[in-house]
This record gives sequence, C-alpha cells and structure tokens, in this order.
Amino acid sequence: MAVRLEIGWHPDLADAEGEAVRRQAREYFGLDLTAVRVLRVLMLDVDLPQATLEAIRTNIFTHPTTQISGFAPLAQDFHWAIWVGFKPGVRDTAGAVAQEAIEAHLGRPLPPGSAVYTSKLFLLTGEDLTNADVAKLAQELLANDMVQEFRIFSHQTWDAGIGVGIILPRVELAHTPTVEAFEIASPDVLRELSRRRHLALRDADLPVILNYFQRPEVQARRATVGLSAPTDVELEYLAQARSDHCNHNTFRGRFHYRDAATGETFTLDNPSRCASRRPPGRLPGANPG
Repeated sequence: MAVRLEIGWHPDLADAEGEAVRRQAREYFGLDLTAVRVLRVLMLDVDLPQATLEAIRTNIFTHPTTQISGFAPLAQDFHWAIWVGFKPGVRDTAGAVAQEAIEAHLGRPLPPGSAVYTSKLFLLTGEDLTNADVAKLAQELLANDMVQEFRIFSHQTWDAGIGVGIILPRVELAHTPTVEAFEIASPDVLRELSRRRHLALRDADLPVILNYFQRPEVQARRATVGLSAPTDVELEYLAQARSDHCNHNTFRGRFHYRDAATGETFTLDNPSRCASRRPPGRLPGANPG
C-alpha cells in the first residue's frame, strides 16, 4: 500500500528555500508573503510493514536534529498550499536515488513495480493572497509545465487529516503500444517525416541516416530479427542521439590548438567526440601538429 512521507525543517530553523520563494514572489510579482515553508514529499509506492517504514523514515530521510517528518500531514498555519510534482513518465532522479537508499537499508531490492516519487509542498502565509495570485506563483515560479504539474489548496478547503493525499504519477497506457514502420525512399521523404513527427533532424543528418538503412549488410542484419523498413522507435532514438543536446553538433569541426605551457600543437578534429575514446593524456580528437 502506498504511503506519503513528508519532511521539513524544524519550525525553529530558517527555511532557506522558502525564504527564496518569498523574496522572488515580492520581486517578480509584487506579492507580499509573510512566510513560505517548504515540505519535501516522498510518495512511497511500496508494500512494507509499518515498523520498516518507520525505520526508513528515521534512518534514511530525516535528520534528527534539524528536521521533522511523518506519514501524516505536517502542514499547519498557512493560507495557501501549492503541491508541485513530476508528470507521469518524467525522469525522477531524486526518487530513483531514494529507492536505492531504501534498498540499501533493507539489503535487498524492492519488489517489481515499487517506486518512489518525489515532490514538494509550498506553504504560503499571506492574508491578502488570492487564488489568482497563487496560481500565478505556481505557473510562473514554482512549476515547469513541460515536466511538472501542480495542485492548489486553500486553508479553508484543506483537510488536515488527508493533506495532499496519495499522488502516484504512474505511466498507465489506455491503449496497446504499436510500432510503426516507414518506407523512406529519399532525403526529402525523411525531411517531411522529421517535420511531421517533430524529430528536428538536420539536413546534414538525412543522407547519413538514409544511407545507413540502405546498406545491404544492415538490411541483412535487420532481416534476421524481423525488421525491414525503419521504425518510429529507431527514428526517435536517432533523432535524440544526433541532437545538439546529446551529440553537440555545433561543436563539431577542426580546430588548431596550441598548449601555451608546453608549446605543443594539436589539430582537434571533432572535439565533441566522447572523451573516453581518446588516448590517455590526449585531448579528444587531438592529433600531434
């Protein structure tokens, strides 16, 4: 059964993140907040005994001197609350690390399907705040709507026994995924496919990709595993792998480098190549001048 663990700074200690939000609300939006406190929330989608959960709470996630925590809602004395968490399918690195910490504590992996989802609960104190003010803070300051979602609670509608509830951003498909294949006869066809599917392939990539799929040895290998025309999965992968984010296309080129300390010169041919491929002590892509 899933449980929610909330963690916050001890009430007698300053909340630096909350103070930063309070200051930004004033400087960016002219909103005068009396205080902002931030609770870290872990949705534990695990089936563990209560005693084990309590040990996890105290031994892993809570500093005994500076923090408070609990499986019941901690929020109190606020006017508005904003919960911010990742959308389903978005990589939750902190959640993955938290799960690893639990498994290390238990000395065994959690059962298949277990997960830990992280989020934050911002508690705002400000008597003059309106729902529109709070929504503006959530949309423009606290949440990135590309990867996150938020929920707003007023003090009047807040249920102290339930809090934000249990929110599990699982990926649940309402359909059976299928793989689509595409016959790509020319770079123009691939360009149009890239435009239609938002692959953002560069023109320089088109003939390279097309040539790869047309090579006889590649087609022979694909045939052995039941593949013929390029699939949507493969094209999405290639689009990501050859993107500027992953492949640093803008850094490609030939550069002439001189070490000012030694006077040694190199020609850097494609310095964006993976550094792990270079010989020890040699810059990526460097050839002696």
